[in-house]
Amino acid sequence: MRVAKEDFYCGAFLSLLLNNGIDPALFDKVDDSSRKIYDFDTNKGSFRVYVKTTEAPSSENSYRSSAIWNFPFTDNQIDELKDI
Repeated sequence: MRVAKEDFYCGAFLSLLLNNGIDPALFDKVDDSSRKIYDFDTNKGSFRVYVKTTEAPSSENSYRSSAIWNFPFTDNQIDELKDI
């Protein structure tokens, strides 16, 4: 069985929830190769999370000695977010 890179990001997201006292009871994924939408119910309510990932920074900021991470959205994705 092959584990996709996106599954590791989902695992990190779940770890963040659990480490902050949020216990997901139900977790559903809406399939799309360009992004992930997760609907879940927790002990704190129901939520929809829109997740985008990237594997490398788009550039470096020499002034602050840090990386710049961009997560571009298409016009269709922005419209979808507005509908959510």
